Amino acid sequence: MYRSDLQPLVEEINKLRAGQETGTYDILGLSSAAIDDMINKKIKRFVNMQYFADREIKHFNFQHRKQKNGTPYTLYVAYLPDRLQLTSTTEEGLYEKLYNYYTGAPLSARGQKQYTIEALYPKYLKWKSEENVTGKTIQIREQNWRTYYKDTDIVKEDIRKLKLKDWTAFYKKLVKERHMSQKCFINVKSLMRQLYEYAIEEEIVEVNVVANVINRRMPFTETGIRNAIKAEPFQPSEMDAIEKWCRSEMEKPRVKKQYYYIILFNVRMGLRFGELAAIRWSDINFDERSVYVCGQMLDTVEVVELEGDRMDFKVHHNQRYSHMKSGESTRRLRMPEETCELLREVRQHQEELGIQSEYVFPVEAEYLRKKTLNDKIKALAEHLGKDPTNYHAHSLRATAACNKYHETNDLLLVKAFLGHRQVAMTEQYTGNLNVIG
Repeated sequence: MYRSDLQPLVEEINKLRAGQETGTYDILGLSSAAIDDMINKKIKRFVNMQYFADREIKHFNFQHRKQKNGTPYTLYVAYLPDRLQLTSTTEEGLYEKLYNYYTGAPLSARGQKQYTIEALYPKYLKWKSEENVTGKTIQIREQNWRTYYKDTDIVKEDIRKLKLKDWTAFYKKLVKERHMSQKCFINVKSLMRQLYEYAIEEEIVEVNVVANVINRRMPFTETGIRNAIKAEPFQPSEMDAIEKWCRSEMEKPRVKKQYYYIILFNVRMGLRFGELAAIRWSDINFDERSVYVCGQMLDTVEVVELEGDRMDFKVHHNQRYSHMKSGESTRRLRMPEETCELLREVRQHQEELGIQSEYVFPVEAEYLRKKTLNDKIKALAEHLGKDPTNYHAHSLRATAACNKYHETNDLLLVKAFLGHRQVAMTEQYTGNLNVIG
């Protein structure tokens, strides 16, 4: 990988290093530091003749950065063919990395430490958690690791030996087998790209080969696996049957009526689950027959450090936030009279139970469970003779959207009703009804 006329210089460096290891130069009164200085000068000469030979600029590129604690440092960068980059925090270090790159010299031994991907992952996760990121972000990284990387052959390999072709082959197979969209792939790939950033900072590897994986070469599906998830709507002709079933279920002993009230409310109003859980009585205007959608309930995740590099996650359910999914999500919706009457019934029911809550749909002694609502909706679908597979909480939103479109035939009105940012998302409801928004 280097010019043939530099071979004598390489042999001189190898001879110096061999003599340093065997102590040959000790009898000449040369210290190890003196030998290091001689080696470094020859390495610098080698790199100047090889790397800088055909370059107009005879110095390394550099970037000014800051450590996590705010301490500034300089990162020196060398650009190589095939989009490769070598970096170091010192010029001397970058000279040595370039020399090793051109001569194919092995990376320095690092004791008995393990450098497989799976051994580095817990250290990366802890490193990532020290940044200004939310616990939810860390939890998503952990979920992606378990879903796409854990127990695969590639994570058992030494990170220092993995090459671009290894990761390209791994990702092509993964994308094809999992029917991944480009958006999903980028999220999955970002975990490993960041793990490599950690490894570079720790000077374990010199190049982020995952960052060089070319996305457009992946066999993406047209829509991706997430878009294949369907939320089937109920039909307008089934509204009376839905009402009858909910009322019948509420008459059963020891049943929590809240979830049936939610079905009857949201099959007409079409809110997202987080918006639904965040509605307060102060957001309801009975005189104007309107509901002000201005918040959402989200689960927040707290990272809990355990022994060593292990960590766990503590979930805090139903934390109300005023920020919305998009700017268009904050909206005031008109309610049909039957929906207003339903809410009056909900409030009376809460008073009878002695529930004092600012929220319209609280659940006594526990947080509002989306899974419980999903189970109720699947039971409703079965009662109506449907396959319950694609019926869940979002089916109520799909039903309201389709009903609104059939009533008005106005796509922009439905877009505003749902709080969508783009018409394209609304069209998923009014087209083939394969919805995810």
